[in-house]
Amino acid sequence: MSAVLETLVASRPSIEIDGQPADWPEAALTQLVATESDNGLASLEVTLANWGVGDRGAGLLFDNDTRVALGRRIVIAFGRADVQRVVFDGRVHALEATFSTDGPPGLVILAEDRLADLRLVRRTRVYENAKASEVCAAIAQANSLRYTGPAFGETGNWLQLGETDLALLRRVARPHGLVVCTSGDELKLERGADASGTPIALEMHADLVALRVLADVAHQRSSVRVRGFNAGAGEALDVNIDRPGSFPGKGRSGPQWLRDAIGERTDVMSHHAARNEAEARLLAQAALDARCVRFVRAHGIALGRPDLRVGAELELSGIGRFANTYTLAHCEHRFDLRRGYVTQFEAGCAWLAEGDR
Repeated sequence: MSAVLETLVASRPSIEIDGQPADWPEAALTQLVATESDNGLASLEVTLANWGVGDRGAGLLFDNDTRVALGRRIVIAFGRADVQRVVFDGRVHALEATFSTDGPPGLVILAEDRLADLRLVRRTRVYENAKASEVCAAIAQANSLRYTGPAFGETGNWLQLGETDLALLRRVARPHGLVVCTSGDELKLERGADASGTPIALEMHADLVALRVLADVAHQRSSVRVRGFNAGAGEALDVNIDRPGSFPGKGRSGPQWLRDAIGERTDVMSHHAARNEAEARLLAQAALDARCVRFVRAHGIALGRPDLRVGAELELSGIGRFANTYTLAHCEHRFDLRRGYVTQFEAGCAWLAEGDR
């Protein structure tokens, strides 16, 4: 077997459908893309060549395959058999057949993870005297999931007005910097996917095939201001936050670069009204941090890395002044017959080094 073929075989994904290995012909799988982002709701697209010789002779391979059906659970993993990592776990939501005179028929399997269930439910409901984490746990229970995230948030009342469960979950989690994800029947809210806490090192011309990095002050703000009214105390609220929270990496923040390059620019959040000072600070800090973490954006392609998951910290090196610690925001695990297994990603960093002036 040639070195190229050995690489392709080693990088092929492991596919299970309803707990059983998908024993498709090796040549049937032509492309696979497993995608996840910091908005939650991971997705999968599997493209199969739908032609070959079966029990009934030459014809459509998967036309009568009951395993390839809507609602089936599909799990994708990469890596050696002894150290495989799951990159997608969800259910088939759509099947697409393709036909062309330029090649064999195709079958495309489209799937989403369990967060898709939360997108399909729209409710009007009040959660009284509940912490943010208790709201998340109630949403999980209502969708036959087990909440395994942390306890967080102050006790208060939460209104879900014609809103999907997924939208409410994101709204509750976002101010606390938590990433929404699922694993089987577990609903998780995490600050990062790397449980070890050690950044994943990626070096240009070694682990990285290509990288594009952009530092942009256009969407930065020097501070964020939130106003409101504390009915209990009978006083107006006016909170201004001008320092980013705790982010990995080093250098000067987006707000600092903006002040020097253009000047002070304050973002007034007029569409949010806070009920007390603590809530106002939380909203303002979350809004400023959401901008800061996107100050420097890295778009890259790495050799297949199943350990790259949303929320993980990346130590990018070999890229000059842009070398820093980034947080993974979007990730695509891709397999095809031309490049084998590669991982495309987008990551953000709140800092940029001074550089030479």
